[in-house]
Amino acid sequence: MKKRVLAFFCLLLLLTPAFAVEPSGADVQVSPKPVPVESAQETKQASSTDNMIVYKQPVSKRKIAMKFIYAMCGVAVSSILLFVLLSLYNKIRSRVVQPPSFDYTNTLTSPNNLKDAVNIFLEKTK
Repeated sequence: MKKRVLAFFCLLLLLTPAFAVEPSGADVQVSPKPVPVESAQETKQASSTDNMIVYKQPVSKRKIAMKFIYAMCGVAVSSILLFVLLSLYNKIRSRVVQPPSFDYTNTLTSPNNLKDAVNIFLEKTK
């Protein structure tokens, strides 16, 4: 069950860029479609937003580099955070949960009769 939940979240994280919406704002330039003008009414209609084509401004290398640096900083911070949290979890878990102790003195001895064999089997399968 844990593996399925983890796989679902990983798949969700991988698919989120596919659902991203293009930003609108200062990076978008709008220019009208070239429409042949025949009268004054058609000129007004040509300037409406229905006949507009959206052109994106080219992104500078500096902006791309800064986005990459921010992404790598996010990866580094999350990695350090996960390492610290998992280390604390292991320390707390080792104090609370004691590993089962095994008695290895009887493991190499073979039983002498059927009753001893059944008893050893029952002890090991508890």
